[in-house]
Amino acid sequence: MLAATNPTTDVIGDTVVVIDGAYALDKQRLLGAIAIELGCKAVYQTRYPDGKRQYRVHLFGYGSDLERVDMLFTSLLVQATHGLAGAEVPLGENATAYRKAWLTGFTEAIASRLHQETERAKQRAEEQVITGASVALVLADRLSQVEAAKKRQYGKLRLAKQRTLTGQGIADGAEAGNRAELGGPRVDDGGGRRMLA
Repeated sequence: MLAATNPTTDVIGDTVVVIDGAYALDKQRLLGAIAIELGCKAVYQTRYPDGKRQYRVHLFGYGSDLERVDMLFTSLLVQATHGLAGAEVPLGENATAYRKAWLTGFTEAIASRLHQETERAKQRAEEQVITGASVALVLADRLSQVEAAKKRQYGKLRLAKQRTLTGQGIADGAEAGNRAELGGPRVDDGGGRRMLA
């Protein structure tokens, strides 16, 4: 809301993130899911520099949102990598298929949680607005500006292909995604356990 009153404080930008290492396609999708839920747009790219496949994500968004995406993706990638390393592949299951499904479940849980948190934050912000444009209108305008920036660069894009997963790790990955730390203030639930506010 503050940036809407002074647009020079938060301007639209873009950045390209190269995804390396094992399960790069799954990590690419995690980054895209985070970006979308935090008000950015993501363009998935596959390149072949020097004949080797490389996954990239071209992100568009306001500077503050791009920073949040970067910080959260870095944190969640570490958490996902740690969780995946500790996940036991069921007997008889193909390890690669299980891990891809696990990362998909993790990504879906994170996207769902971020969506719910964003909706709650919008509601809280809307309740605090006394005069001026509504939070929903400001956010819709920001999103349309980000979409316009993406379209200027790429025009019309085709949707990413749906994947067929054969592994049984989705539920385990979703469970890890539901436990993942998303940041923000912590509060005590009264029983001595620390909980996310």
